[in-house]
Amino acid sequence: MDNCSLSDPFTPESASLSRRFWAFGLDMILVSGLATSLLALWVFPSYFPEPWRDLLRLIRSEALVTSLIPSQILHMLWVGQKISFLLTWAYFGISEGLWRGRTLGKAILSLRSLSSPLPGGKGIFPASPKAWQQILRSWLKALAASSPFFLLNLLPLCFPGARRRCLHDLLSRTCVVLDQNE
Repeated sequence: MDNCSLSDPFTPESASLSRRFWAFGLDMILVSGLATSLLALWVFPSYFPEPWRDLLRLIRSEALVTSLIPSQILHMLWVGQKISFLLTWAYFGISEGLWRGRTLGKAILSLRSLSSPLPGGKGIFPASPKAWQQILRSWLKALAASSPFFLLNLLPLCFPGARRRCLHDLLSRTCVVLDQNE
């Protein structure tokens, strides 16, 4: 019997931590570029179309700092943290949803997110995570990326049963694998 038989379970190779790190770094460069564009909108609003200026007015009204009072600076930082979280969540959620478990960074490094098999599932992987898994995974990843405690996301990597999976992978029942189609 050959290796391409339909009866063989599909068991892709788990992605190495270094590949995952580089893919995440590329994705965060993209998110940072988007955040920088929003900052440019803030500083140079006249160069952007009217709908973007409306968004700017909304953000400015939320993060208005009239003086250097510490409470107002903390409020501005809190609003910036919320914007960072929302941008990161939207980027990972939309890109992994549209590209079946891939972001631009994952596509460049030939990685893909898949649903993890259940303990009794004999290792068969579906094509991509379900919608609830993508939403939860991107929410947890955005929370970790925009939090000062982002290293806690890596804590499960210290345990042998985690199989190269981070906290957002374990909780959303997903894993990152080498893309076999590349």
